[in-house]
Order: sequence, then structure tokens, then C-alpha cells
Amino acid sequence: MKFKNIKKDKNSYHKPQKEKKVRPEQNSFKVSFSPKIYRFITESYVSLFDWKRRQFWLYAISTLAFLGFIIVCSHIYDLYQLSKKVQKTRLDYQKRLSQWEDITKEFPGFRDGYLQAAMISYQLGDIVKSKKYTQEAINVDPNFIQSRKMSSILGMTEKEEIQN
Repeated sequence: MKFKNIKKDKNSYHKPQKEKKVRPEQNSFKVSFSPKIYRFITESYVSLFDWKRRQFWLYAISTLAFLGFIIVCSHIYDLYQLSKKVQKTRLDYQKRLSQWEDITKEFPGFRDGYLQAAMISYQLGDIVKSKKYTQEAINVDPNFIQSRKMSSILGMTEKEEIQN
């Protein structure tokens, strides 16, 4: 090592050291599995920085996952509430249908009762029953306009309307 700013006294006991010759084998690249003495300072900073970045992304991803979970749960709850409402409405329609069926049994010539039963059956999705009640309404009163409209909605032909 050479120091430029240090002056040497003649009376000093300092002996100059001989410079070592470097062998070509020592210049070649060697893989070291242990860190260098002064390298740990920069490595700890980089690893700390990497850890903070990883920690940030870990928090960000976990927060997004939690929010996604909350959103999915709220949609599932909304669907559950909707299904309960549909079941309640369906039970209400079935109750009304049974009431109109009782009325048509008690008063067989009541065309509006058959038409109401046909419309409720159609809303419940029972097309066969709806066609049967529409046909009964047409048999009671062939000039009833609403029953003709219901038969056109159901796609009934004139032969189906007239059948007993």
C-alpha cells in the first residue's frame, strides 16, 4: 500500500514491505460461499429493502383478497335473500292458486276464476295447467276477450281452445 500524504522520517523504524506478486491463479474468479467482510452492510440494506417491498406486496395482496372475500360474501348473502323472497312469493302464488281453484269448484260457471287460475299457473311456470284453465274459461264464455288473449300468450290453437 502506498500513502501519498505521509512523509517518511529517516529515523523511523518503519520498514517498507515488499509488494507481493500476484499469481495468475489468484486473479481468476472464485466462488465464495461466505460473505466478504465489508459486504454485509450493503447486503443488509438491500435485503431490508427487499423485505419491506415484499412485506408491502404481501399486505397489498392480502388486503385485496380480504376485500374480494367480503364482496363475494355480500353477493352470496344477497342471493340468499333473493331466493328467500322468491320462495315466499312462490308460496303466496300457490296459496292464491288454491283459493281460485276452490272458487272455480264452488262456482263452475265463473269465467274470471278460471282466467285468474290460468294466469297464476302461468306465473308459476305450469303451462299445462294454465292451458287447462284457459280452455275452461273459453268453454264457459267463448266471447271472453281476456281468455282469448291468454290463449294467444300460451300459443294455443283454435282446436285446443274448443276441446273439452
